[in-house]
Amino acid sequence: MARRPRSVGPKLSESRALAWAQERYRTIIAAGEAKRVQPKEVKVVTPTVSDFKETYIRHKKNQRLKASTEYQRESVIRNWIVPTLGGYRLDEIDHEGIDLLKEEMGEKSAKYVNNVLGILSNLVRTAKRLRDIKEIPVDTFGLLKLDLGRRSSCRPSISHLRGARPAP
Repeated sequence: MARRPRSVGPKLSESRALAWAQERYRTIIAAGEAKRVQPKEVKVVTPTVSDFKETYIRHKKNQRLKASTEYQRESVIRNWIVPTLGGYRLDEIDHEGIDLLKEEMGEKSAKYVNNVLGILSNLVRTAKRLRDIKEIPVDTFGLLKLDLGRRSSCRPSISHLRGARPAP
């Protein structure tokens, strides 16, 4: 088998080197010494929520959050998200799946449900950031309205002391 002749490219500029490389490529193709390579289509398999769980937890541990935050996140994923939505692919999570999760947590407070939905939302956004899915499947995760009512202060009221004794 004969070796093809090697030539040294001109040492002018980047644009001239690129032009030389393109000309050299055309010469090699025309001579039949190389075949055009078609890129293979790679079938991307979107993971399910259960499959992505470990990747998500590992990713979040690298952020070095408080231990209680990590424990709460893992607990929510283990007790609520995976049992309810574990079979769903990440790009299949829709409002129906979110409503199913809300139904499972029927007697929980609205704040707790919102915390679980926030973790689910973060899980899906992290999958997009890590390129496991192309786009986020839902625009909103349907957080519940909280009835904050009248907020009470942690400090005890001192209004009853106003007339008791004058300040020195």
